[in-house]
Amino acid sequence: MVSISLKRLCAAGAMLFASAATAMAGDLNPPPWRGDPLSTYQVWGMGQPDPIPQPPDQLFQNPSLTGPVFMDLQGAMGMLPNWLPEVTTSTGVGSGVWCLWPQEALYFSIPNYDNHNPFKYVRLQFKVFNPSAPPGTTGDLRVEVTGDFLGASGDFTGFQPLPNGFVNVTVDIFLEPNPSFEVIYIRNIKNSQIYIDQVVIDTICVPGAPAFGLAGIVGLAAFRRRRA
Repeated sequence: MVSISLKRLCAAGAMLFASAATAMAGDLNPPPWRGDPLSTYQVWGMGQPDPIPQPPDQLFQNPSLTGPVFMDLQGAMGMLPNWLPEVTTSTGVGSGVWCLWPQEALYFSIPNYDNHNPFKYVRLQFKVFNPSAPPGTTGDLRVEVTGDFLGASGDFTGFQPLPNGFVNVTVDIFLEPNPSFEVIYIRNIKNSQIYIDQVVIDTICVPGAPAFGLAGIVGLAAFRRRRA
């Protein structure tokens, strides 16, 4: 099993994908291939603490052929992340959040289509509030991905400060070949605590990689037009 670990240190708002009027939706950067064949889409709104493991709020075109879709908790030093009905920031309130202390994580198991295409794209979006970081920044975060793939690359590609003090983060990941599943971790690595709100995960497996590599996550629609 191979893993990829992406670290973001004190990330500031960088790429803005939507106006403040739509920022609270928490799905600011949907991929152009959402809903295409061999794609999956799942959302966790964090509106309640139970059950754990927790299925997604919405499930679109993920038949769970290789296993169930769920979110679970990873603790540290004998403690687990704890759910709060709300957290107050300097500019607003976040409703339904998971509090992560150092080294704690939320992880998401995403089964895939039973398809042997050689390439897989993942787009992860989540909302985070770090009370110890400057407004509009995330502090130190790590996103980890494990699964039965052979190679992986990825990066943090978007940061949208939200009116309620959270930041909408976008992460793009490229895996090869398409694994039977991947497990995605959002981990607090150094902060006293961080709060995670809505998580959106899109995936798609494709038969060939565009020449522009990881940028294909954003430009896959154009790649599909060229193939057609």
